[in-house]
Amino acid sequence: MPSYKDIELNLLSGTFNKMTGEIKHLIGEVYEKQLLVKESEIKFLQSQMNPHFLFNTLITIGYKARLSKDETVYKMVTAMTELLQAGIYSGGSDMIPIRQELEFIRFYLYIQKERFDDKFEYAIEVEDESILDLRLPKLSIEPLVENAIVHGLEKKVGKGTLTLRIRREDDTIFFEITDNGLGFEGGLMDGDPAPSAAKKKPGHHHIGLNNTNKRIKLIYGDAYGIDIESRMNEGSKVTVRIPADRGGIVLCIKS
Repeated sequence: MPSYKDIELNLLSGTFNKMTGEIKHLIGEVYEKQLLVKESEIKFLQSQMNPHFLFNTLITIGYKARLSKDETVYKMVTAMTELLQAGIYSGGSDMIPIRQELEFIRFYLYIQKERFDDKFEYAIEVEDESILDLRLPKLSIEPLVENAIVHGLEKKVGKGTLTLRIRREDDTIFFEITDNGLGFEGGLMDGDPAPSAAKKKPGHHHIGLNNTNKRIKLIYGDAYGIDIESRMNEGSKVTVRIPADRGGIVLCIKS
């Protein structure tokens, strides 16, 4: 609006101009937010297309393998499909029974055993079967088993061994992953560089250790997390600690 000599009209004009500017700004903000929402929806749909295509392809391969009576390929494809579904789809709660986490671990170890044949042996030891009904964050142990295979046993000369032991001590559940692999010097929990073997393999870093440690501490508090013992060319032991009370679920709220 134009300016006027009358003070009241001038005030009204200024107020109107200010409101007009604010309305334009709000319209712009709403439009921008709508664009962002639409863009995120499109990206989400695109992200779902690739997994669906991959799952459908794996199911087809598994079906053809079974028709050809190739049970080994069929079981490997089935195991891989289960692992992919666990990693991509949350399926509601992020907390699952320990027995379900063990299923994911067994799927992974089955694939690696078929891949490497007699390269390594593994054992899963559960101190008390009742522990398996307690819950933990999904895929918090499987990546550590994967880490032990990829970084510890894959390049080891000679036969490798891996043991996952689950036990309860008072109000704490311990997951102990022990291997006789390559090992490494120094810790990896504070952003230390990964071993040279890992550096040579892009995309295969020790992020599983750091991510799981941070995730556990965020959920349960600083009293829980990961401890590492390792010696070069001798092997490693990774211990995960989570609380056993209330089914392994403790909400940590930091003020």
